[in-house]
Amino acid sequence: MRKNRSALWAAVFAAGVIGIGTAATGQNNPPGTGAGVSGSVDKSGVHVSGGVNPPGTDTTAQPLTLPKGFSQKDINDTNDIKKMLASLTEDAVTKDKFDNMIGYLAKPDENRIKNEGQKNRDVTTLNGRIAEIQKDWKAKYNTDFDVDKAKVVFNEQFKFVTGEVSDEATALANWPVPATSDLMSQAREAAGTITGNSNKTNQTGDVSEKNQGNKAAENEKLDRGRNVAIIQFPASHGLPTLNVSMIHQLPDSWRVDVPNDRTGEQIYQDLLTHLTYADEHKDQWPSDVNDGYRMFAHHVLMALYGVPVNEKATGTSGS
Repeated sequence: MRKNRSALWAAVFAAGVIGIGTAATGQNNPPGTGAGVSGSVDKSGVHVSGGVNPPGTDTTAQPLTLPKGFSQKDINDTNDIKKMLASLTEDAVTKDKFDNMIGYLAKPDENRIKNEGQKNRDVTTLNGRIAEIQKDWKAKYNTDFDVDKAKVVFNEQFKFVTGEVSDEATALANWPVPATSDLMSQAREAAGTITGNSNKTNQTGDVSEKNQGNKAAENEKLDRGRNVAIIQFPASHGLPTLNVSMIHQLPDSWRVDVPNDRTGEQIYQDLLTHLTYADEHKDQWPSDVNDGYRMFAHHVLMALYGVPVNEKATGTSGS
């Protein structure tokens, strides 16, 4: 949601403030043991459940932590986050609900996309694909597509880290976190071409510039004390590990925070690409219906972030 993310992530990596696998500001917990991380963690920081990694878990993933500018804390709100993700997924696979899906984005993202001048977006092609998915889903699982099973769908395979904004300007420079390891790698490669300071304060710590950064953070709903969360989708169904940045907004709702350069048209085309791919590979859908919901949720969140379905995917626009 913050500026052009390619340049920003590169600066973040160059400054050593990457959000995944780096301890949050003021935190002294060993890797993988920070407050707010759900599930058990072994000494190496790898998520385990009963001593065995769940099927599809990416055991090479880095320990999940918040980036600099945030403090980790347990906010006991993961059930509400799961319910929100379930509702988002269901709307994404329901005809004429594309605008509803955009309504689950952070408010600045939602407003930006709604102001693009496409209030009457033609969703005929998307609706046609959704109709095929609903028909194929019913044929395979003998039930309608209904993700009202959040506690079952988003189970222990999904890792959480929660906390709050502790330094507004720094948080603004490091949020949302890179969605995939590929985006992290791209940022590392570009780091040498970035000049200047990635934070909102200059080298001398100019107070007025810092205040401007704090004001910008407030406008982006990253004011001090704001609750945030990252939920990590494990690698599964041929899809990569995915980090989803979440932000809490009044009166009491969780939203998905996406890079500021994501447009409604990009999200529409990427969602269509992901749903088309999933339906054209219906012979590979998992036998368990809840695992099927997980697969579709994974596709939907990848579409929001512009992560291609595979190396040959078309219609994706990236960030």
